Amino acid sequence: MLTTEQIAAIRERCDAATPGRWFWYVNTRLKEIHLENGRYVVMGVDRYGMDSAAPTFRVNGIMKRADALAESIPGKEHHVGFDDYINHPDAIFIENARADMMTLFDILDAANARVEALERALSTSCYACLSHNTQDDWICETCRDAGEYPHLRKTNWRFDAARFAGKDAANA
Repeated sequence: MLTTEQIAAIRERCDAATPGRWFWYVNTRLKEIHLENGRYVVMGVDRYGMDSAAPTFRVNGIMKRADALAESIPGKEHHVGFDDYINHPDAIFIENARADMMTLFDILDAANARVEALERALSTSCYACLSHNTQDDWICETCRDAGEYPHLRKTNWRFDAARFAGKDAANA
């Protein structure tokens, strides 16, 4: 289970990144590829040296190459220049996207498992009070003996949906 701090960190990364749905723009005729949201280029690619490329990110409306945004990893300042990170909200979001998604999938799986367990528990609980185990019947003996549930059939005490909804069984 995630802590509120972990959820807040994921939300903070998401809120700091460029908004909108991101998609790749590829134009092979112009030899242009970039990641955009339909309004802004989120990440582009520029030549870097003679045989490499570097991502570019939008800073105040201008695309800047990632090496200009590089900073030393806190605690590893003695590795400056070869063990850096890109200090830009979109780069940080991209870097953490897979781990964040896997964490959120784990939470979703746990929530779905809990819902299934609760549904199983409710399927064998008394429909009236939801607290007693009834095995195959919809109403437990305690609720049946109280006689305050006219929407349940008196023949076998199973749920009668038409009568519960306030409809006459003949019109249902």
